[in-house]
Amino acid sequence: MIKNPRSETRTNCKAFMHISFKRDLSKWIVSKFDNNHNHPLHLPQCTHLMPSQRKASHELISAIAGGNEFVGFTQEDQKTYLHAKRQRNLQYGEAESLLRCFQQQVAENSYFYYAIQLDVNEMITNIFWADHQMITNYGLFGDAVSFDTTFRTNKEYRPLALFCGFNHFRMTVIFGAALLYDETTESFEWLFETFFDAMSGKKLVSFFTDQDQAMAKAISQIMPEVFHGLCTFHLMQNALKHLGYLFKSGSKFSSDLKACIYDYENEHELIEAWNSLIDKYNLQENE
Repeated sequence: MIKNPRSETRTNCKAFMHISFKRDLSKWIVSKFDNNHNHPLHLPQCTHLMPSQRKASHELISAIAGGNEFVGFTQEDQKTYLHAKRQRNLQYGEAESLLRCFQQQVAENSYFYYAIQLDVNEMITNIFWADHQMITNYGLFGDAVSFDTTFRTNKEYRPLALFCGFNHFRMTVIFGAALLYDETTESFEWLFETFFDAMSGKKLVSFFTDQDQAMAKAISQIMPEVFHGLCTFHLMQNALKHLGYLFKSGSKFSSDLKACIYDYENEHELIEAWNSLIDKYNLQENE
């Protein structure tokens, strides 16, 4: 039985490595190698969190110690320790500084809003805040909102979520910000509910996000009446991830796909163009 089912992520990547055994040398050698991937690789900042890397580090420590029985902790202990260490750092270091900053803002401006979500162990998980200017901007320009979690500039590489829009000068304005522990449906539901609470319940009309399933589920639960659109940048990034082989030099797939996104306002014409795209590049069986 599959313990943690995941969505299909294969991208028909052509990267490979062939290893063969040379009998005359009694050695294994790499005979062929191609490292040209058509998708993003694992981020260097997070490789130590991969199960294979945790397993490798535990095996190395065991080998140095002379066996598992001399290590004093299991792989699960190691994982738990790293999680607890992150929580301690957040609780006593960065979180305290952030809370003091928020308290100072509230003392200076009673319209400053912040909220914190705790887990079952009363550890900080998700944090949201909006100052007076953000709340005012949302009241004026909050009909159409873009929501992005692709910023990960903190040392823990956790999502910094921003609610953004445009003012009457077409300048970007921020309506609210959050630091998230994860990108689960539960976290998004808490965040969206908190956002509307900060904005005195004022609902938005159009909401633009990336193609995140957990986010989409939370949107349908918290704001089922909203028009949910997908960001064109993320659409193209998703196409590059799953259909990278069609973006090769000389191919018109990119321009044909962009035409479907940008060029048609009539539904019938769009459907014809989309079906033509599918047939032209033999994508009938591609989900």
